[in-house]
Amino acid sequence: MAETDGRKRLEPRMTRGSFRLTFGAVMTQIILSVILMLLNLGIVQGREWEPVGFFPPAGLFAVNAIFFRRLLRVRRNDERFWNEDEARREDWDRRGRQL
Repeated sequence: MAETDGRKRLEPRMTRGSFRLTFGAVMTQIILSVILMLLNLGIVQGREWEPVGFFPPAGLFAVNAIFFRRLLRVRRNDERFWNEDEARREDWDRRGRQL
């Protein structure tokens, strides 16, 4: 624990579980926005390109791509904090079983 006293977390308390939930939500939004953009490009027969139907999903894609990059940064910086928390929890469980 002494090695992490100098460095602070990027996010105060993002746990591994909340990271996974947020990661899944962002990936779902990215996939859906790509599908909407492709549908509005005229891939489907009989439809023309509509800017009103293309630019909102493109904006959503851009925002989610930026947030996805930030999530990867949080994961890289907080992974050792998550590992320390899990080690502390395992130590606590091991001591409890010894009693």
